[in-house]
Amino acid sequence: MEQKNGVVVRRLVGYGRLSGREATKALARLYESSRLYINFFQPSFKLKSKTRDGAHVHKVYFAPATPCERIVAHRGVVPAIKEKLTAQFKRLDPGATAAGNPQRTAGVERDRGPRRAD
Repeated sequence: MEQKNGVVVRRLVGYGRLSGREATKALARLYESSRLYINFFQPSFKLKSKTRDGAHVHKVYFAPATPCERIVAHRGVVPAIKEKLTAQFKRLDPGATAAGNPQRTAGVERDRGPRRAD
């Protein structure tokens, strides 16, 4: 069963089969860098409200924010965790953690298998 972040993984790697120990290691490096990039630098919209007027659905969203920004802004999160995340954010370089970084994707070659005859 694929979790919600499966979409992110499939966008990075695709649906092809990966095989071999080196591909596994490269995929682990890719997951680590993409996790940091998505959680600290990739803003996303979150739905605030949805109202229906007949067939028309009107959606209102919160301002785009990264998952890290949402955690830091939440009142229920312990201040020590907020400080830890803020310190980690200050140490990160968005270019080095970017999911498309060729150094991170090196070694992730897909085993395409036999081609379909169309």
